[in-house]
Amino acid sequence: MKKIIIWLLIIGVVAGSAVYLYLFYFGAKHKDPLKSASMVTVSAMQLYDLYASQEDSANVLYLGKVIKVSGKVASIDLKESRYSVFYETNGVMGTVLCEMDSTENAKVKVLKPGDQVSIAGFCNGINMDVYLDRCKLAE
Repeated sequence: MKKIIIWLLIIGVVAGSAVYLYLFYFGAKHKDPLKSASMVTVSAMQLYDLYASQEDSANVLYLGKVIKVSGKVASIDLKESRYSVFYETNGVMGTVLCEMDSTENAKVKVLKPGDQVSIAGFCNGINMDVYLDRCKLAE
């Protein structure tokens, strides 16, 4: 009986360690958009115009891919310690929205509307705004 209890404890510790490592060490890491070999570069105005006029074509080109967007900052928003950068576009109803990675907070904090910046992130398509997430400033 003691051997069974000891073996169950050992199995429990090994399984618990494996779950912990997966969740908090291996599973928590995201790909860095700046290290992507297949990054596509586009201006914010071109990106928004293409999505607004030809969403299907834009999805083929950009959806799920890392893109580097350049343009003028229209506004910056801070919610729950995460910044969002909005680009100036010709769109009446929308814009290009970059949800910044929290590791970029110190860099984004010094940006102001009117600044010319390049941001790399993962494109998630359009829903009023063209949405990019896990973004980082591309110098």
